[in-house]
Amino acid sequence: MLRELFVKRGWRELKAALEAAEGKSINDKSLYILLRELMDHGIVERVDEEYVIADPILRRAVLKL
Repeated sequence: MLRELFVKRGWRELKAALEAAEGKSINDKSLYILLRELMDHGIVERVDEEYVIADPILRRAVLKL
């Protein structure tokens, strides 16, 4: 999921990218809970209706995964 959040993505775009990467459908509630947990821990932030990794250093590190 963090790879998909390297760039800002809206809900629909993020869900579509994750479903494409996983090859299966993702439940909206599951995605919401995961995003909420990542935001509560300061890993992901919501900016203008889009989600992105909050820390620029972590954002760069995700590229190497």
